[in-house]
Amino acid sequence: MSGRTRRDWLRAVCVAGGAGIAGCSSAGDQQQTPGERATPTEQQTTDGQTTGDGQASPGGRDTAWPMYGSDVARTGHAPAGTGPTTEIAQRWAFGTGKDVAGSPAVVDGTAYVASRDKTLYAVDVASGTEQWRYEIGNYFESSPAVVGGTVYVGNYFGELYAVDAATGTEEWVFEAGFSLRSSPAVVDGTVYIGCRDEDVYAVDATSGEQEWTFPTGHAVLSSPAVADGTVYIGSHDANLYALDAASGSEQWTFETGDRVYDAPAVVDGTVYVGSADGNLYAVDAASGSEQWTFETGATMDGSPAVVDGTVFTGSDNGTLYAVDAAGGTEQWAFETGAAVEASPAVVDGTVYIGSNDGTLYAVDAASGSERWTFEVGGRVRSSPAVVDGTVYVGSDEGTLYALSEPTA
Repeated sequence: MSGRTRRDWLRAVCVAGGAGIAGCSSAGDQQQTPGERATPTEQQTTDGQTTGDGQASPGGRDTAWPMYGSDVARTGHAPAGTGPTTEIAQRWAFGTGKDVAGSPAVVDGTAYVASRDKTLYAVDVASGTEQWRYEIGNYFESSPAVVGGTVYVGNYFGELYAVDAATGTEEWVFEAGFSLRSSPAVVDGTVYIGCRDEDVYAVDATSGEQEWTFPTGHAVLSSPAVADGTVYIGSHDANLYALDAASGSEQWTFETGDRVYDAPAVVDGTVYVGSADGNLYAVDAASGSEQWTFETGATMDGSPAVVDGTVFTGSDNGTLYAVDAAGGTEQWAFETGAAVEASPAVVDGTVYIGSNDGTLYAVDAASGSERWTFEVGGRVRSSPAVVDGTVYVGSDEGTLYALSEPTA
């Protein structure tokens, strides 16, 4: 399936915006509301590239966060990145019309974020002003991926969009069988995404044509991770699948005790994945055999991050865990005030994680001690992106925040 073959009344409209938006300031605590846009201005070209080894190239910047989990292996880590560690201040807040549960992508000076107000936004990271918006007929559940100058994102109506990153104009639309909560991974000219129709799709990144599809036994809300020519993805049928990236053929299946909600992370030949059975699993990437299991006792909604031999993961019991990647033993546990549905981001020795208690936490990766907190007006289910000393994160009260250390 590809192109617009139905629902013409849902045809998306892109409205270009610019840096001179009324009611918005580049400083501090000002918040922009949707609908306040100036005349179109030229936007910087976005040219982030992603390669088959699971690493994202920022395309000219020191760092970038081009997709959910930072890279196609979903490691949740930007090795060259920096983030705020000692103090925190709000640089700007960009208001959308509804909750922002997905994660922003940040590439070449622009933050891309999808909202349940049925709009994809491009926001200037320096000022917090809107560059353009792309409006559709149904809300977004997916987090955008920005690769090769194109933004890829899925919506609740089962449509996968490719949108020009510089202008917000539509390049193509692919129609899957049902809603797309899964966040796309883009590798070597192919977009991989799971669907609630129980299938995993591979779509040509340039044309929007289907390359292959793989059926699972239940809805696929999990986002795919891609490493060494293999797509790893979970399903509500309780299985973790390893699929050949070129053909979609099954390489192995690993069974957990309940639904697999989100993306696995693949590092050094091991796949790490959480399940609604309350367990974090380490699985051999080549054979699908279990290496170890770590029990949290509550549903695991988010994806783990894996950095320097440690797995960081949240649980619905309100805890962020640090687990030894080799043996599965607990290193430390950090308590928040409510369920942790978001996925952690780890940059420069700090773990950034949101909680349903309405707080974003910064935690020392080595000790598990709190470094700072930032309270927002709603649940923080959005997983943060950390780029050039700034944390970008959405919240359920409909705001994208940019947070950094205070300047003198």
